[in-house]
Amino acid sequence: MEQKTLKMNDILGIIEDLSRSQGFYGRLYERLLELQEEGGENWDNVVETFERQNFKDTLDLVLFLEA
Repeated sequence: MEQKTLKMNDILGIIEDLSRSQGFYGRLYERLLELQEEGGENWDNVVETFERQNFKDTLDLVLFLEA
């Protein structure tokens, strides 16, 4: 059985949760929301970059962001 990978809405939710405990994630979350609101190519590139990583869980995401 293939494991589901995180989609951008899942990733934003995780970053929002992490933003409550660490400033880096708070700043990242705010910037991602700004990009999402602006839309366009920059947002599309962010979504593609994150979803292409095929994160399986929060740990995968955190390791990517803090590498």
